[in-house]
Amino acid sequence: MNKKITDNRSPISLQNWIYTRTKHFSRYILYCIEEAKKKVIQNSSIELLDKEYPLFECYSKDANDQYTYLLITTHFLTSIIDNITYTVDIEDISFDLEIDDIIESRKSRTEYTEYVKYELKTTNETISVWVECGVCENILWGIFNQLNFLKRKYDITNN
Repeated sequence: MNKKITDNRSPISLQNWIYTRTKHFSRYILYCIEEAKKKVIQNSSIELLDKEYPLFECYSKDANDQYTYLLITTHFLTSIIDNITYTVDIEDISFDLEIDDIIESRKSRTEYTEYVKYELKTTNETISVWVECGVCENILWGIFNQLNFLKRKYDITNN
């Protein structure tokens, strides 16, 4: 059986950990504890589990100008692109970008782009996520940075 962050920390504690360490990026996209407890997310087709709380969600567009959706909860990452839903345990995601890498990629962009695609390596596959350029990239990095820290802290090596 794979080890989980929530084996060592309650979902609400995990949600609070992520929020307090990334809230300086933007509060309107991150869920604070009071909002997360309500479990009201923008995408009504997704139902959260009993002790699952939202951390972050955003709508974006892909290269074909089609809407995409990203939801990160205390248990899963869900990415919807071209009406295909990809869901993976947050412990299975390998995110190795540093904030300097994100800044460098911004500097190297020669044309204006509103949305950016990231390929997230997971235990079994690679999942694409689209996020809004700028603040959303920073929030995404902040969340994954904290999840990576917790995975190391609790010796979770599902990757």
